[in-house]
Parts: sequence; C-alpha cells; structure tokens
Amino acid sequence: MQTYANMGVLEIWHERIDSESLIQSMQSGKWKKITQKQIARVVLEDDFPKLTSVENGKVLIKDMPLLIFHRSGLEGAEHNKVVQEGFRRYRDTLTDDLRKLVDHYSIKDVAMKVVGVGSVGTYYAILLMMTSDNDPLFLQIKEARTSVLEPHASKSDSHTMVRGWSQGKS
Repeated sequence: MQTYANMGVLEIWHERIDSESLIQSMQSGKWKKITQKQIARVVLEDDFPKLTSVENGKVLIKDMPLLIFHRSGLEGAEHNKVVQEGFRRYRDTLTDDLRKLVDHYSIKDVAMKVVGVGSVGTYYAILLMMTSDNDPLFLQIKEARTSVLEPHASKSDSHTMVRGWSQGKS
C-alpha cells in the first residue's frame, strides 16, 4: 500500500496486478499455496467448451434444454433483432475505453436462459461474441424490473443490465 500511496493518479490507473506478482507479495506460504490452487482451478474451469458447440463451421451457444435454448423461426429472428438493438444502445452508454474493447467483438449467437426463482418472469439471455482471432466473450443480459422500493423512494426506470465474462487466451 505504501508503494501506491506514493504514486500519482495516472500511475495508479495504469498499474496492473497479475496473479504471479500477487502471490509473490504474500508473506504466508499457506496463503500462497491456497491462492495458487484457486487460480489453477479457475483456469481449468473454462466455460467456453462447455457452453458452445460447432455446427456447420459456426461456433454457437449449446442448447441445454430447460436451461439454455434458442428461439426458432420468426420469433427467434425478431428476438435476435431486439437483442442486437439493445446491445447497440448499451454500447453507446459505455466509456470510450470499454467501447473500444467491445468493438473488437461481434455477436455470433444469442440464446435464452432460464434463471432462479428470484428472477422468474424476467428476460434473460446470453450473447456469444468473438473477435477475429476467435477470442470469446459471453455477455449476460437480464431485465431489471421496477424496484420494490419505488413506492417509498424516487421512481426508477426498468432497463436491461449487461454483464460479461471472457474465456480468452491467457
């Protein structure tokens, strides 16, 4: 912390902590081993092969009936169009640096996802996006409903939240 206390704002902004330097900074051998095991477990749990399949040379989100599925026909085409428009609007809200990152990716597939009881009746989807180098990025899209606190506080707008995770090359 002392090192960071002596750094300027831009130095801190550009500073990155990778797993190796984090492990090296640990005093306890026990915590070093625990952290190394956790990192190894996360690296082995690559979701990309589990969530995707290749059909006719195209990488697609794998259907897992009752949990993850594709809408078909006209309904599916309309759904994909709505998702792409929603993503375009979401992209416009990003900061310049995040927009630049996202612009390296293009949408390859969209699938519906069934979620837990706390979210029953809400819209939830998964986007598979990839770069030209086949680096994948999954985005989760979830409808946000009006807050239960709204009657007691100020009005909120229903909107869609987007969260992503990458299974890129390390």
